[in-house]
Amino acid sequence: MSPAKREHLPEIALTDLKSAIRENLENALNELGLSQDLSVIRTESSVADGVAVFAVGRGNKRAILLLSPTKFPDVISQELTKAAAMRNHLGELLGSVIMLPLAQGCLLNRSYALMPFQRPFNNNRIFFALQKHQIKSQVIEWVQNVNERHNTIPASTDDREQFVLPLQHLYAMPAADPCIRDAASTALNRPQKGRFRPRFVPMHRDLWKGNILRKIRDHGDTTTAHRFVIIDWRGSRIKGFPIFDLVRVSSSFELAPDQFNAEVIRATKILECDPVDARSYVTTALGEIAINLDQFPLDRFLQLARDCLSELRKANI
Repeated sequence: MSPAKREHLPEIALTDLKSAIRENLENALNELGLSQDLSVIRTESSVADGVAVFAVGRGNKRAILLLSPTKFPDVISQELTKAAAMRNHLGELLGSVIMLPLAQGCLLNRSYALMPFQRPFNNNRIFFALQKHQIKSQVIEWVQNVNERHNTIPASTDDREQFVLPLQHLYAMPAADPCIRDAASTALNRPQKGRFRPRFVPMHRDLWKGNILRKIRDHGDTTTAHRFVIIDWRGSRIKGFPIFDLVRVSSSFELAPDQFNAEVIRATKILECDPVDARSYVTTALGEIAINLDQFPLDRFLQLARDCLSELRKANI
């Protein structure tokens, strides 16, 4: 984006946003020791309900301001609600990867959140390789701990249908590739033949490197368990589908096929299912996404489905 375009939001003048911050956030910023300096990180997104992102403050004293788009003014408030529910469900240790807002409310008739500043991964491939080496094992361990401590067996007919309906939808989806529909068909048949008893686990649903930030600890932070935080919990599910987050981490962090295979085997042992049912879980998650595409473009979903199934094939799953 050119400097000229960055001076104005697609829907609102940057000067109006600065004025709204002065009127609504001055006391909060003062208490946090932050200046009112505002810089643009992102004002446009590839999806219609994408949020605008700004940095507030200067130097080492900064926070991130997330602002909902005009057409979807409650996006941030929905995100905070889902994140709080997941943090509470996961408990103090596993839930600590979910940041708490420094401030939240409404600006210019849109929900907003002021979040602690954390560092994204470097876009430079060499630097990313170094950062990836430091973080990926911790992220994988976090996913596996969630699998182990929070898996539940569907107890009701409604719960069991949450596995069936996404697969039926995906199998009947005209735009789906034959390999995607075949995976859905296989996943539908296994529980019916008594070969697979699925379980729920908490699922982020978009666990790639862009939603994982390197944690910056302040002097009052004595926790050492996690060196990362996870953002963007709006699509998460407490009753989610195993393995899908692991596939997304593997793809984003470029795990070697044998390493990914070992992690999938480890997860299926925790979940007491055959390794082949890793594909069943992933296909179910894809079907659930397909039912709720909302602002997610169909072509991007289909590519996501191809990539996830390809990741499993590369690891001989």
